[in-house]
Amino acid sequence: MAARPDAGGGPADATGSEFLVMDEATADAHFAYLKYILGRNESKIYKKLNLEGKRRFLRDFWIARNAGWSGDGASYKDVYYERLRQADARFSGAMKDGWKTDRGRVLMVYGEPDDIRRSTMNDTGRNYEIWRFDRVEGGSEFVFVDESGYGDYRLVHSTVLNEIHDTTYNELLN
Repeated sequence: MAARPDAGGGPADATGSEFLVMDEATADAHFAYLKYILGRNESKIYKKLNLEGKRRFLRDFWIARNAGWSGDGASYKDVYYERLRQADARFSGAMKDGWKTDRGRVLMVYGEPDDIRRSTMNDTGRNYEIWRFDRVEGGSEFVFVDESGYGDYRLVHSTVLNEIHDTTYNELLN
C-alpha cells in the first residue's frame, strides 16, 4: 500500500501550496486519489502535463473544490483525505487498499452513512451491508454483498442517480 496523504510533502494550507513542492511520483499518487471526484476531462488534461503543470493542477483543483464547500470549518480537501484514511483503515485487505474498494469509494464520495444494516452469513444468504444516507438525494441506499465470503464487499445496487442500479439484487442476498 502507498503511503497515505497528510501534508503532501510540506505544510498543508488552504491555498494548496503543499502541492507545489511535490515530486512527480507523489503528485501522481495524489492525483490517483481524486479518481472518484474528477470532472469529465480532468484526467485527460492531467496526463498531458509536465511536473510543474501537475503541481499547479492539484493546487488549482483543490482551490476550486474548496471554494464551493461549506463544511464545518474543515476544507473539502481535508475532509476528502480524512475519508480516504478512514476507507483504508476500515476496508483494506491483503490485495487492495481500502480506498479502492466499493465501500471505500462510497465513503469517500458521500461521507459516513447515517445508518448501516449488516447481515452475517446464514444458511440462506451471504454477508451484506445496506448503507442509508438521509442527506443524499433526499434519502438513498447502497447495497454491498460479500459474494466470496472473504470480506470483499461489492456494490450491487444503489438508489442514487448514476450509481449501479439492479432491481434483482435481492437474489444475491438469498
